[in-house]
Amino acid sequence: LWVQHSLQNSTRQKAMSASTFREVALAFLTLLLQQSPNGFHDTVLTRNAQNLLETYDFIVVGGGSAGSTLANRLSEVPEWKVLLLEAGGQENDFTKTPVMYPMLQSSMYDWNYTTTVQKDTCQATNGQCAFPRGKLLGGSSSINAMIYTRGYRSDYDKWGLDNCGWSFKDVEPYFLKSEGNKIPGLVGHGRSGPLTVSYAPYRTRLGDQLVRAGLLKGLRYTDCSDYEGNCICIQCQPSEMA
Repeated sequence: LWVQHSLQNSTRQKAMSASTFREVALAFLTLLLQQSPNGFHDTVLTRNAQNLLETYDFIVVGGGSAGSTLANRLSEVPEWKVLLLEAGGQENDFTKTPVMYPMLQSSMYDWNYTTTVQKDTCQATNGQCAFPRGKLLGGSSSINAMIYTRGYRSDYDKWGLDNCGWSFKDVEPYFLKSEGNKIPGLVGHGRSGPLTVSYAPYRTRLGDQLVRAGLLKGLRYTDCSDYEGNCICIQCQPSEMA
């Protein structure tokens, strides 16, 4: 009994030590990120205001996922002059490392929005949930761990009731055109677009065990993004992989 008790204490202490180390490391890196005015190793050069043109054909406000894509497409016409404006900072080594996303949220790279007071959720924070929105080039796509997902078909169809051109059948061709999905066997996904989507090349044993546990509980292993809002399944999360 003494040996068993000692082993249990030793295992518990090791688990606590590992957990404490992770918490301390996360807090330290978060502090570094928040104290650095420009992040670490910015790779996008800031354009000097003196080099700006007096006039532009198009000015796109917001350098997030939509704004950056729109500005890029417009710039494909050589004679058009396009200006992209972004209120936040630049991408850096942190924003390009998926595991760092917890440190990017609620930092200077986040608009730090919160929801209105909720009745049944976020009770530990007085009913207000954090609502991370990226404040940097790339927008929220730079702080979401490179996760790739799409909205429900029903949501787009609701938008389409009052906004012509926004139903799912209207926007789906553009999803397919933009996506370069490398996961075999999936239907309803683009294969030759510029946005490469795939599974992460490395999976932990814990991830495999979670999938196995889901299968044992009767969940289907399939593409969970059926866009109908009624799919209960388990799947490794697709990511935007360069």
